[in-house]
Amino acid sequence: MSTRCQPCCGLSIEHLIDLAKTQYGGFTFPDKAYYAHQASFDDLEASAENGCDLCRLIVDCYKGAPLDWYNWPSIWKGSGNDINDSMYMAIRELDATDVRIAIDSSHAFAGTDDLEDIRVFDSLMVQVGASSDSWEDYDRRRSNSSTYSLPTLRLTLSAKRDKAVFVDGIQVGRFELDPDLGSSFNFNIARQWLTECLSDHSECLSADAPALPARVIDVGIVPDHPTPRLITSNGLKAEYIALSHC
Repeated sequence: MSTRCQPCCGLSIEHLIDLAKTQYGGFTFPDKAYYAHQASFDDLEASAENGCDLCRLIVDCYKGAPLDWYNWPSIWKGSGNDINDSMYMAIRELDATDVRIAIDSSHAFAGTDDLEDIRVFDSLMVQVGASSDSWEDYDRRRSNSSTYSLPTLRLTLSAKRDKAVFVDGIQVGRFELDPDLGSSFNFNIARQWLTECLSDHSECLSADAPALPARVIDVGIVPDHPTPRLITSNGLKAEYIALSHC
């Protein structure tokens, strides 16, 4: 059983959202409206050693990520990462290593400052040292480490679909999905989305079948047509679904 440190015990989603109401900019760490966590990374690491699970998670993220002074690395190596070429070792080049935490939304446009556009808060941003989300001055980051920080670590918040949490009307945590895309769970989600689209979206309500795109994939009905096939519509009309990439 983990033992939460005092800074982690004082951390709450409600407080982070209250801070975001005073200053928010999508994908940008706030310079004022953040939660002051540990006073230094050494304190964070000591707390992790004492059993605090959130502090341990943050420390492990820095140890398992290859060094990148521009952005948080997209490649995760975990315990197999070379500690001497990691974000963890880069912290040792900073004079100021206080730990700060803020909340963010992955669907917000960069720079968005209106919370009315936010439907889901699904990211915790962790900043060590002075915040610097600019892509400029790379050389000065390396040559003057006391005033320049590492890129922001982003931790994903997730929630079970049947246990949604809302704070002031904003959902907290992105819904979890079954990794098996063909599972009955995921198909039920798709059916729910389709039903909502056909019953609630005025732009989608129509008594007439729409014209099909130039080419469509007929997925058929098992076992009659077990193999999807490409069809050139040639002006045919029928109901269809378009899958988004995002």
